Amino acid sequence: MKSVFRPGSRCIAFLAIVIMALPALAQTGVYTLNGGTATQTGQTYAATLTDQSAVYVLNSGNLTLNSCTATKTGDASNSNNSSQYGINAGILANSAGVIIISGGSVTTNALGANGIFASGSGSSITMSDATISASGASAHGVDVTYGGSITLTNVNVTTNGESSSALATDFGGGTVTVTGGTISAASTSANSHSAGIYSTGTISVTNATVSSVADCGGVIDGANSIILTNTSLTGNVEGIKLWKTAPASGNATVTISGGSLNSTAGDAFYVTGETGNVASASISLSNGANVTAGTGNLLKVLSSSSATLTADAEILSGNLVTSGGGTITATLQNNSSLTGVINTAALTLDENSTWTLSGNSILTTIIDPSGISGLSVTNITGNGYNAHYDSTLSGNSYLHGRTYSLVNGGYLTPGTVAVGIGEPGENNQASVTLDQNYPNPFSTFTDIRFQISTASHVVLTIFNMIGQTVRVMDKGSLDAGTYTEQFSASGLPGGIYYCRLNAGGMMQTKKMIIH
Repeated sequence: MKSVFRPGSRCIAFLAIVIMALPALAQTGVYTLNGGTATQTGQTYAATLTDQSAVYVLNSGNLTLNSCTATKTGDASNSNNSSQYGINAGILANSAGVIIISGGSVTTNALGANGIFASGSGSSITMSDATISASGASAHGVDVTYGGSITLTNVNVTTNGESSSALATDFGGGTVTVTGGTISAASTSANSHSAGIYSTGTISVTNATVSSVADCGGVIDGANSIILTNTSLTGNVEGIKLWKTAPASGNATVTISGGSLNSTAGDAFYVTGETGNVASASISLSNGANVTAGTGNLLKVLSSSSATLTADAEILSGNLVTSGGGTITATLQNNSSLTGVINTAALTLDENSTWTLSGNSILTTIIDPSGISGLSVTNITGNGYNAHYDSTLSGNSYLHGRTYSLVNGGYLTPGTVAVGIGEPGENNQASVTLDQNYPNPFSTFTDIRFQISTASHVVLTIFNMIGQTVRVMDKGSLDAGTYTEQFSASGLPGGIYYCRLNAGGMMQTKKMIIH
């Protein structure tokens, strides 16, 4: 298993076969508790054999360790088995085994030698005032699978190897709950696949510092979650990456209250369908969470994926960017503010929240009724830049297709008007024209004809009546000229749709009807 790039789907039947075969995996421990209750104080357990753990508790055993030391050397015979079932770990709880650890340390240095590992429903490890150090490939600091749980209080965790996230859930998910401590995936290798947090379950962190030196601060695979409260999370590649390595329904969820999220070289939040599985994400920021990104992108959504971003009493700086059919729905509420470029997203502002443009921007919908005063917008500062909205979408009907002036210069303009860099009505050299598709209405195919006056990157996007993207035709960079694109209605129900031409930031939209 690779902690950021996990293998793809595994069918349920296969999982059942593997789980039934689990007793044959020859798990052993230097200290093994098979059922019953025991307490150990001040002991040292050193595992050196292949697939041997230092401490192993199974079959509802209940073990308390006080100020004990566990060490592990000797590689796993199969790193996949160590990732799924914890074989070769420093400390392992399986089959409803329960381990309570106070003080002491766990140190591993081998392939597939996870620090502490809980696998299976009812299996749990609770650790406080201790340290975990895991070195070697496929060696997480903390890992749970198949519904296991781990709780840490004031525990420092360090990993140093490829595919070795510091805090992880994987196969079948589980729960990791952390309070306090310094947690680091310290590998410096490019593409280390070692995140600070890697979640296929639920990972909650409070009052801690978490980082990845060479990878993402956090990764969510599938419809799972990361919850941060007054925690500092730092990543090098991205702040938090959200994706699906296998088909799955539901949203990935990020909740950040206070604390900070920083991406040294990437985007703060990065949502992608690059695996071919469209991702969906719900992101909530509150209580003064500080978010920064090396690229300047607060949120980037790609490959037909989608994200909602809700900011509550937040001061945010960064861009909201979509590409390849990605969609963003952002809400600023309770005195939140955003400074940055939006391209392309839906934005809602409540009466006490503001947006300051740092460049020309494109909106699908802009829900801001309290900010409209006559032909002016009182809570959007343009600084000489323009924001274009799609006047064909029902959510913008209250704007009546008009142009509005922004604070400190710039305009909010309807997207059906081709406006380049300059004020509305200027005779800009660059222009675009989107002709009415023919035939219209249509049932199978229609031709979409457009003209561009200068070389531009051209994207044709088809929306339904409620503003959802249903098709994206990214034509790449085209020379000036006239072009015709044939569009197929295959797979789309009858109804009203809108075709939007975006060429170098200039937009025009036409209504299409499918019988």
